[in-house]
Amino acid sequence: MFISISCKELGMVCNFVTEGETGEMVVGSFMRHLQAKHTEDWFEIEETYQAACSVVRAKSA
Repeated sequence: MFISISCKELGMVCNFVTEGETGEMVVGSFMRHLQAKHTEDWFEIEETYQAACSVVRAKSA
């Protein structure tokens, strides 16, 4: 089963979507994208990380 997450799910105006076989893969890919493309949002990294983990957990349940 593939899990996906998008920037839009976390309230960002961006079409990025990542998917993977595990939550760790998806969150890791998402966080790399966030660091590379959303530098203006980087100060909220912990909150964004927690939100991404919550979305992935809900989808994999």
